[in-house]
Amino acid sequence: MKGGTLPHPASRTMNKDLLYQNKKIFYRSEGVGEPVLFVHGFGENGEVWKDQIEFLKVDHSADETEFKLIIPDLPGSGIRND
Repeated sequence: MKGGTLPHPASRTMNKDLLYQNKKIFYRSEGVGEPVLFVHGFGENGEVWKDQIEFLKVDHSADETEFKLIIPDLPGSGIRND
């Protein structure tokens, strides 16, 4: 952080757990703006979206579109695989 300025919003990452039906579901969110939810298939986890996430994290200044990327690991996969 230079001179007291905040990092660009797209660089903000949050890792959290959500409790649903007594199960913890891990999710990661990055950036601010229009929400985009990435849902993986059976036997996969949020890492399958890494290329798309990296593309959408880039500052597309020409169109001024920013996204809040939400990447869960569904029950039984990923970080919380119980």
